[in-house]
Amino acid sequence: MEFGNVPQEELANIDFTLPDDHPMTNSTLHSVARASALKVYVGCTTWTQKPWIGKLYPPGTKDSGYGSEYARQFNTIEFGPTFYAIPKTEDVQSKWISKISVNPEFKFCLRFPSVISHIRRLKNAESLTNQFFDSLSGFGD
Repeated sequence: MEFGNVPQEELANIDFTLPDDHPMTNSTLHSVARASALKVYVGCTTWTQKPWIGKLYPPGTKDSGYGSEYARQFNTIEFGPTFYAIPKTEDVQSKWISKISVNPEFKFCLRFPSVISHIRRLKNAESLTNQFFDSLSGFGD
């Protein structure tokens, strides 16, 4: 079996049961006062997967439709573009937010830019960090 790919005929034989939580996890979760029920977000690392066409995305889905089709199936994404560059605030709306408008609950799980986390190793990166946070205003809530 290739990593990440399971033949369809083998899916029924897989036990997807999650293990019990560690006692410390239960203790931590129960000690937090919540105003509302826990909400879980599930997603992938990309929405640009051509093999999903006809399986997860409708047949004939064009590249420009990946984001909206993805947002119909999932409510979050580990968002890699921010790892490679600090986005321009105006690009956030036109390139990404407009693609997921079909799901108002959708959340982007943004990666810190590599220039801050890997190159500068979080040192002397105040200006870049502020620039990154300013750029995120385009994502809204």
